[in-house]
Amino acid sequence: MKWHRPRCIPTVFFQFTLAGKQFNVYFEIDQSTESLNTHAEQSIRTKLLHYEAYQDSLVAWSRNNAERSVRPYFRTVFLTRSQERAYHILWLAGQCARNADRRLVYATTQNAFLTEPFALQSPLFLDHHGHWQSLVNLHPSAPFLRAPVRLSRPVAPFAAV
Repeated sequence: MKWHRPRCIPTVFFQFTLAGKQFNVYFEIDQSTESLNTHAEQSIRTKLLHYEAYQDSLVAWSRNNAERSVRPYFRTVFLTRSQERAYHILWLAGQCARNADRRLVYATTQNAFLTEPFALQSPLFLDHHGHWQSLVNLHPSAPFLRAPVRLSRPVAPFAAV
């Protein structure tokens, strides 16, 4: 399957294979310059909605395609400057999720990602349910031993966060 870019432009896309499993990851390097919950073209809300629609289109393509060996799923990872902003993005991702059970968006701080020697395998990333995840999890039925985080609506106005 040839991967096309979603309508919003991520910072970078990685596709890699480990132990025969393919992983597709869009990274958004968040510098806190984009508003969160506005309808502006480059707002975080708009990006989340684009990624949701793109994932839906890949799932539909997969259902209609005879090439079932290809896994068309991806994750979008927001690397933020602060944990508070990561929590706000994840709360908004939960609000924008078309399928609440799908873990499409992860977030962590840039510092946590850059200082962890095994960043892809370590549970550094939170999903929109507040559960810790790794990008490469070869044993998804084994839970990570980190307490979930309760994500709540941001107190500050979204546009200023």
